[in-house]
Parts: sequence; C-alpha cells; structure tokens
Amino acid sequence: MIATHWKLNSSPYAVPIYKKLGFRNTDTEQLMNGIRYTPMKINIKSKLRS
Repeated sequence: MIATHWKLNSSPYAVPIYKKLGFRNTDTEQLMNGIRYTPMKINIKSKLRS
C-alpha cells in the first residue's frame, strides 16, 4: 500500500513552515486538553511522480 497523503496536527508556530512545504489546513485551529493545533494535509501521490 502506497500512501497518497500525509496528515498532521501542527502547532500554531509551525503552520507557516508546513505551508511552505506544501501542506494545507484541513480545519481551523483546534484546542484539546489545553493544546492548540491546526490539522493539516499534503497530497504526496502527485509529488512522487515529479
């Protein structure tokens, strides 16, 4: 099985870095147990073909 995308939960400070790498927000910033994060995703299937 080959992955077609990666998902992660970014800290607020790392969002700009992940965006530069090609990730995009999949939802607004969340708060769980006092920890803020933004769900993000990148489609890698098309990037592997390049």
